This record gives sequence, structure tokens and C-alpha cells, in this order.
Amino acid sequence: MLIQRVCAACALVGATTLLLLPARGADPVPAGNPVPMSPCEKKCDEEQEKAAEKCTDIKDESAREKCQAAAAEEATRCKKACKEGGDCLEACLEKCDQIMDKCKGDCQKEKNPRECCARCMEEYADCCKDCRKRCK
Repeated sequence: MLIQRVCAACALVGATTLLLLPARGADPVPAGNPVPMSPCEKKCDEEQEKAAEKCTDIKDESAREKCQAAAAEEATRCKKACKEGGDCLEACLEKCDQIMDKCKGDCQKEKNPRECCARCMEEYADCCKDCRKRCK
């Protein structure tokens, strides 16, 4: 008799409303990011925040947006390297090489390319130093 009442109640609920219940023993899905970030991924986020802060100093909106997009792209690349278990230092230094190549290309358009190249070398050295510090 009890089974019939329960089944009748289920049929009544099923006829009017779709009721979704979690599977037995399943934990509810936590709010926010359900998968905790690894220390490597946290470093990527911290680096993105630092880069985004530097972007706020740029007055030209178009250049600021490019800077922010580059920071987000770098964070995505960094997190991908973390998940793949790639060599942090190697990936970071590769990023420095790309920055240096772009900088050199930009210097060719400058009136004083030597000064520009010197600035590129300083930025490259700083980038490499940051990589060695970050990827210990």
C-alpha cells in the first residue's frame, strides 16, 4: 500500500513538473571554480594581474586593450603549460624570446634604433630574470 502511494505521488509530480535530483552520494556542485587551481596556475593568475595593472597606466584605449588581451593570452598559455606539465622555465624563456623579437621589429621603425634596442635588451634581461625566479 505504501509503495502505491509513493508511486502515485511520483506519477503526479512527474505529470506536472520535471524534478531533477542528484544521484545518490553525489556532492552538490560547489559555486565558483569547481576545480582548485594548482600552484603553477595560481602563479599564472598572479602574473596576469601584475601585467593587467601595468596596462592600466596606458592612456590610449586601443593600446590598453591590446595590453590586456596580451596579458590574458599569456595567462592562458601559462595555464596550458601547467596542465601539460611542461617545463615552466623553457616556456617562460620562449615568451621572453617572442617579446624580444617583437621589440626588435618595433625598433626598426624608430628614429633612434640603438636606444630602442638597448631598452629591448633591458626588458629581455628582466623577463629572463623573472622567469628564473618564477619557475624555481
